[in-house]
Amino acid sequence: MRRLLFALGLLLTPVCLAQQPDIRLQILSLYKIREATVHPLDGTTLRWCAQCESTPWKQALHISASGSLVRNDEDGKTAAVLWLDGKTRLEFDAAPPRTLRMPLEIHANAGALVFIARLTMEEYTAEVVQGETSGDMPPEALRAMAVAARTYATRFRERHKAEHFDFCDSTHCQFVNENIAPAVAAAVEQTHGELLWDHGKPVAAYYHQDCGGKTEAARNVWPEAEGAGSNVHSDPYCVRVSKPWRSEISRRDLEAVLK
Repeated sequence: MRRLLFALGLLLTPVCLAQQPDIRLQILSLYKIREATVHPLDGTTLRWCAQCESTPWKQALHISASGSLVRNDEDGKTAAVLWLDGKTRLEFDAAPPRTLRMPLEIHANAGALVFIARLTMEEYTAEVVQGETSGDMPPEALRAMAVAARTYATRFRERHKAEHFDFCDSTHCQFVNENIAPAVAAAVEQTHGELLWDHGKPVAAYYHQDCGGKTEAARNVWPEAEGAGSNVHSDPYCVRVSKPWRSEISRRDLEAVLK
């Protein structure tokens, strides 16, 4: 469970932004998947090209990565992207199975399959709040977390632009969990569309699990984080260990890392 890096009450009143574009989320980003079996559930459709018409699909589809192409192992057909829509069950050679209820693109890159789901901003926010808190925080904390996660996603939407998606599903971006608890769903709904702003742009809403009792100035790590909520401040509620944090590193090791 993470705590916010800043005190929300010290920032500007949250303001809503107009309807945001969907989030393109790379799922299973920590796995190298070469093969998968996709089972259609509940009126699933698919298409093998951007201009192709989506067609109903009822049979399990076995696919694999062939260089930078997705290959249908039944007939050898390949495509740059496979589009799926509807409820699907996916089984993999190197990851736990997943059941998804969202549009999905399947690409291939360097012999591995890449899975990109499309979610609305509010759906993504709910999955982040669930993933980052496990849904077991007090209601006010969940609402604060929802605003922070939504603001972070708005500010850093182009983090993976060069890779043709917005965010990954790991803590490199924001950790997600699609099994949304009622309390999390309520917190996201109650803060629908709300963002934190500073001087006309969304705040760089960094947050963390444990600050040791005092935060560092965010700008010392991320220069773009200059502004409201990013300064040093004490936080007596953010202490999870009884002893102060301490770490020693030799000058030789430090010089090696810096080089």
